[in-house]
Amino acid sequence: MIVAAVIPVLQALAAKIGASKEHPLLARGGLAIASRPVSDYLVTKERLVQNFNVQGADPARFLFDYIQTVRPRWTDLNANPTLMTQLGGLAAQQTATLQEAAGHSQLGDAAVLPIAGVSKNGISNFLFRLDLDQSIAIAGGGRVVVSQLVDQTVGTNFTLLNPVTDTPQRAADAIMKVRAFDDSVIRFLAAEKAAATVGRPLADVMTMYRQEGGFAVYPGFDSVLAGVPSATTTYETFLGTRVLPDLTHLIWVGDPTDLDLSSRSDPRMVEYATATCLYVNLQGMDRLGSIFANNDFSTSPQPWIDIFAAISDAWWAGGGLTSRVPALASGRQRWARSQAALKFKRPFLALDGQGPDGLLIAPADPVTFIALILLEGLGFYESFRQFADEREMIGSASFSTGMKYLCYNSQMDLAHIPAMMLSAAASAQVNRKPRYADLAARVNADAGLKALIKEVYDTAKKTNRAGITIATWTMMCQERTLSSGPGDMIVEPRLKLWLSDDSNMRAVTDFMETASVNDWPGWGELRSNLSRFRLARRFFERAFGDYVPLASRALT
Repeated sequence: MIVAAVIPVLQALAAKIGASKEHPLLARGGLAIASRPVSDYLVTKERLVQNFNVQGADPARFLFDYIQTVRPRWTDLNANPTLMTQLGGLAAQQTATLQEAAGHSQLGDAAVLPIAGVSKNGISNFLFRLDLDQSIAIAGGGRVVVSQLVDQTVGTNFTLLNPVTDTPQRAADAIMKVRAFDDSVIRFLAAEKAAATVGRPLADVMTMYRQEGGFAVYPGFDSVLAGVPSATTTYETFLGTRVLPDLTHLIWVGDPTDLDLSSRSDPRMVEYATATCLYVNLQGMDRLGSIFANNDFSTSPQPWIDIFAAISDAWWAGGGLTSRVPALASGRQRWARSQAALKFKRPFLALDGQGPDGLLIAPADPVTFIALILLEGLGFYESFRQFADEREMIGSASFSTGMKYLCYNSQMDLAHIPAMMLSAAASAQVNRKPRYADLAARVNADAGLKALIKEVYDTAKKTNRAGITIATWTMMCQERTLSSGPGDMIVEPRLKLWLSDDSNMRAVTDFMETASVNDWPGWGELRSNLSRFRLARRFFERAFGDYVPLASRALT
């Protein structure tokens, strides 16, 4: 049972969230998180220009050396001609998806439209951070495509490099373009490897990567030390609290000034970075990160791996992934593999030489590391259908892709899902639109469900649906005669009985995924995320169909 493995862990640890404003390590003086921004430790584009101007570094040689590290990944991506062909059609698929979202589609299939009225209900750029067509301005006018530079013959021929490195500023621009190109290659390779490893459609992985991780890429350890600037300077930590390190540039730098190496080694900081920031940023699981961040590891020799293994094994089993990957069948194996893909360096000096030195943690192999994170996210997403069933929260097998994502997005607040269903049924009960006529009839034909909805209104002493709080819906959709404790809430029997009819489930979930705010107020944040997910899913299904990369492209 999934619940037996993971619920006690979640309950015990969730109680610690918010119990202290400071991380336990900070309270005991065991670790000081860097108060300086990461930019104090890392080369930026401006500093790179200064290096060329003041320190006399050779821009062409610098770019040439960097390209040698990019080429193997680019060659690896080109080794999959099927995928390369699909990537060539991304721009056209984006245009078609945006036209459909705007109501201008000429296609015959049912359109996927944004949910009207919720904030941030759509995506205007599905190709965000996905650009293999980067080009660089050259001296004398014109442009050169980055892939041409990367494809040049290995050697010392700078014919293509000299025109893009004739000035420090142009050289810095070129290096940043190559970095952005390399990051795009890493994104595709990591998603491809994750999909191939578990035999799932690439569209599934790309959708979750875009929706939850924003296609973030952690720069490789060697490129950071070489002084190649990151492609981003605006990223923040997933929790945004003062007790976590600054992840500007998507690089983890902690301040180990107060680190007691007699009891805690630098590798423990690698574990801390993995558990609290690196994994969570690409999975969007803030609550899970909070558990790690607030856990007092003095209670266990290896608390993070214990927590990770228990939760990860549960969702891998629930998502049906465990049997597919014998080499990564256990959470401990997956955790160890992710740790092996990271490097750390101490001291990592601040550029101005002032203040405490830092502890740098970055992937030695960003493709493998990100692929492992994506696998965890995919397992988490796939498991929620079964996870919800075992907690007796959903009583039907008719569970759409969008609803499965909604469970994922709710994370440990799964009580929101039946509450949303009850709220949706109440709104549909009085809806007069033809599309929802069948649902309205189904609600009104069930005396038990109608009585439950009336109880909600009577309890709230309101007749306006918008005036009933989420807490009211959540309370009323649960079995109030049970005292099983937090995390073991069971769906109110009348609601569960109605949902056990597949046709009812399909009708209410269609309403939840399509009804405008005017039709169904409330639940704005979750429905905004659902709207964006459905559009992203539509785009990547168009781009990749049901394509599953060959097993030869999997993690080994």
